[in-house]
Amino acid sequence: MCTLLATMHGIPLRRLAGATTCLLAEILLTYIFAADAAKTLQFPRPLSAAVCPSFARYTRLHRSALNQHDHGRHPSTIPRRPDNSRSHHLRQRLHDYTGLGTPQSSAMDAPPRDSSSNPLAHSSTKSSLQSNNNNNDKERINTITTSHRLSRSLSSISRPRHVHFQPPTRPSNRTRWLVTADPDGLADRLVNAVSSFYFALLTDRVLCILPADDSQPGLQATFSAPNIDWTCGLGAAGGGGAAAAGGPSLSGPDTAFWDPTEDDAWLDPGFPVYGTFVRSHLGSVGPHAASTLVLRMHRGLSVALFNNPHHRQQLESLGLRPDTAFGCAVHYLFGLNAATRALAAAEPELHAMMVDERVIKIGIQIRLGDERILQQIEKGGAETPLPPASRRVVEGYLACAERLAASVQLLSGPQQPPPGEEKQQGEQLQQQGTPAPPPPAAPPLRIYFYLMTDTLAVRQLARERFGPRLLLLRTPSVQFYRNVTPAGLRATALEHWYLSRCHHHIITAHSGIGRTAAFAGLRPGPSVFSMEVAEG
Repeated sequence: MCTLLATMHGIPLRRLAGATTCLLAEILLTYIFAADAAKTLQFPRPLSAAVCPSFARYTRLHRSALNQHDHGRHPSTIPRRPDNSRSHHLRQRLHDYTGLGTPQSSAMDAPPRDSSSNPLAHSSTKSSLQSNNNNNDKERINTITTSHRLSRSLSSISRPRHVHFQPPTRPSNRTRWLVTADPDGLADRLVNAVSSFYFALLTDRVLCILPADDSQPGLQATFSAPNIDWTCGLGAAGGGGAAAAGGPSLSGPDTAFWDPTEDDAWLDPGFPVYGTFVRSHLGSVGPHAASTLVLRMHRGLSVALFNNPHHRQQLESLGLRPDTAFGCAVHYLFGLNAATRALAAAEPELHAMMVDERVIKIGIQIRLGDERILQQIEKGGAETPLPPASRRVVEGYLACAERLAASVQLLSGPQQPPPGEEKQQGEQLQQQGTPAPPPPAAPPLRIYFYLMTDTLAVRQLARERFGPRLLLLRTPSVQFYRNVTPAGLRATALEHWYLSRCHHHIITAHSGIGRTAAFAGLRPGPSVFSMEVAEG
């Protein structure tokens, strides 16, 4: 087998000496086969994505900035928040606000950026590249080295919780940047990216999406950039434009850090964050004069912005609606990259079902809380039994899915004549002596259930209930947001993409992964049923 694989791919046999080497070669070539197969798979956009705008004006703005401006090498990560807690998920603070406004803040005393003392210009970086004759390789290596060094230097900078921006005395650069990242799970990162995109779109800023810190892979580990290079030159394949020579500076008096949603539980009229983003002109909120704004936006704005009197007309003039804005932004910013598509090639039958519009798919997303995930991780990813209370919750999801399938069958399936009516019609035709062909029957519906869950025991309950009508990935991704790997992020992104292809959704209310998938699907008039599950 090893010799055959080597011959097929032109690998010299002398490299495959020994059983261990041969095994490694087979693993490598298996991945090559999967990557080749992924090239033949189709990953179509939803048909209803035709309603989305091209965002042509913003595309020109973004590409122009990256091609014409050089602010030094782009960092690979944004330094993490002082407290790496997940407070927005674990608590809900009660506020008694008498008015709406921006948070009080303190001054930031970061020194101006000085190129003469820039650690990125160290001679060791240059010497490490002298032996490489390929200019493209030199550029890539220099970018990675530079990114890691600047990331370490920024991680040592302490910042106040809220930053008051002091306008610089020197003129600002023509390009205005919006740099953003979110250190949580995939759904939170997508919400952050989409909200930041619309903020950048409405304020003419160039969007850069970076990893929050070194503990998480960047979104470029699983997504491609089909229209704009939102890595701002860091990504190896920014499909939206030429690689940038540089990007924004993340230090100095012309840079401001802003986390306006850290203390607000909901984007409701009673909270200051609502006044900031829904009642105000976005060009005047926060440290708006900063050339580089480092924003953490942990709330979805794509629906609420349609209540903003200053920007509603802008969005509507693009052809956007509250139910399409999120999905249109997702498809503009993100596509599945080659490594993620290769995972789909391992299960071509499942992929074919998920992209077949003739198959009605009911998506079920069940998240029982962080405690269940952590229990599985502590046991090395092994399945842990569900307590009776959790089992009853899961059974409620599955029963809801069955009732929804029956409703879909009733509304869209072939019409069944009432009992006795078919016999009565036949007798009437015989009496008239003019037999007529029966009316054409509608094709039978093919209804399947797609399950996305991070609790392994839920998968087994669904198998017992739905049998062969259950669709799911054979290898689940069970990861906590603090221990995400590139492979795990890709598996989650593929599951999320499949969930977005479903026609109907039953989701967990306190989890964003189901809601973001439903909105990304852009189904016209989708049915989304949200169910509550106690945290933990």
